Amino acid sequence: MNLLLISRPNDEWLTLTNQCTAMDINVITANSCRKGLKILETDSSIDMVITEDITGDDDVKKLLRRVNSSLRLQDIPIVVAGKSFGSSFINELLGLGVQDIILLPVAKETLQAKVEKAVMEGKRTVLVVDDEPAIVDIIREHLELERFTVLTAYDAEQGLEVLKKNQVHAVVSDVYLPGMSGIELLMAVKKDYPGIPFLVITGFAGKFSPRDALTMGADGYFAKPFKNVEMVYTLRRVLQRYSARSNTTRSTTPSRTEPA
Repeated sequence: MNLLLISRPNDEWLTLTNQCTAMDINVITANSCRKGLKILETDSSIDMVITEDITGDDDVKKLLRRVNSSLRLQDIPIVVAGKSFGSSFINELLGLGVQDIILLPVAKETLQAKVEKAVMEGKRTVLVVDDEPAIVDIIREHLELERFTVLTAYDAEQGLEVLKKNQVHAVVSDVYLPGMSGIELLMAVKKDYPGIPFLVITGFAGKFSPRDALTMGADGYFAKPFKNVEMVYTLRRVLQRYSARSNTTRSTTPSRTEPA
C-alpha cells in the first residue's frame, strides 16, 4: 500500500516512518498540508494519509475540508497524529471527517491495526463483470485512476464467487454474459447483497430499456459505448447515497437492552 505522511521533520515522525517501512508500506512524504494536497490530487495510488496537526494557514483542517468536498478524494482515509490533543479539537477533527487519531509515540502493533482499519474502510472496491476482456481492462484502468480498487470476473458465476470471498462496495456488469445473464446476476446480488449498488452496461440497448433495468433493481444503466467519466460520476453518487442510507439506518435503529 502507499501511505502519504505529512509532517515537519522530527524524531517522532522519523520513528513513525521507519515503523511504516518495516510494515512493507511505501511511504511518500510531504512537509506541509499544501504540498500533501498536491500529491493527493496528482497521485491516484495513495491509499491513506497520516498527517501531523500542522497549525497556521496551511493546516490539517483545510486539508480535511478540501478532501471531504471532493468526490474523487473523499474516500481516502485521513489519520491525524500528534503528541497531545484537547477534547474540543478532537471533536472538531471528527466533525471534519478524520478517520482516526494517533498519539505519538505509538506501538507498532497499534499503528498496524489503525492502518489496516483505515484502509479497509477507505478505498471502495468495485467488481466489474464482462465477458469481453478489452472492456474489462478499459473500465478497470479508468476506475483505478479514479482511486477505486477493482476486482474482475468474466461471467456471472465467477462474479458471485468473487462476492463471496471479498468485500465489494459496488458491481458494474454487462447484461449479456455467457451462461447466467447479467440480469440474473443483478437479481441474485439484490437478493443476497442488498447493500451493494449495481450498475448495468450493455451493447444492445434496444432489448433492455433503462426502465426495465431500474425496475429489476439496477442503480444505473449505460449503453455501450458509454463515457467513463459519466459512469464514474454515477458510481460515486450511488455509493454516496447507499452510505448515507446505511448511516441513517444505524442512527435510527434502537439499541438492544438486556432484560433486568
